[in-house]
Amino acid sequence: MLHGFGIVSGLKVTVKAGQIVVEPGFALDCEGNEIIVGTAESIVPPQTDDCHTAFVNVRFVEECSELAPIAVGTEPDSNLTIYLAEGFELAVAPENLTHGHRHLRGRWLACGQPHALTIAKLRRNSHGWRVDRGYRAPHIK
Repeated sequence: MLHGFGIVSGLKVTVKAGQIVVEPGFALDCEGNEIIVGTAESIVPPQTDDCHTAFVNVRFVEECSELAPIAVGTEPDSNLTIYLAEGFELAVAPENLTHGHRHLRGRWLACGQPHALTIAKLRRNSHGWRVDRGYRAPHIK
């Protein structure tokens, strides 16, 4: 909440050879989670004919990667240490998930709720998908 939310650096979105490519970068979501994309990632754009606008979203993901018993208490299996793996998930959605967030004095204000960060808007024409250069993704300054 101290710094708001949005892209800190990188995460440029392009369309190459029919794939949506997200470059490496760093962002903070509305809960303050760090989203780190270490290498360029590709995703497939929507294939439906009725969709002419789409939004590229990145979401913080936390998964349980390992359980390990610890020797606390009387029962050894009653207490487990959980190792978490933090990562991200890229998705294309028909709506802007950061729409409606307040913008005050050049800063985006976080809502504190868990949701994805919309980093690009795509438009579809007769040649395929392209990045809408008019869309301004939330950035942290």
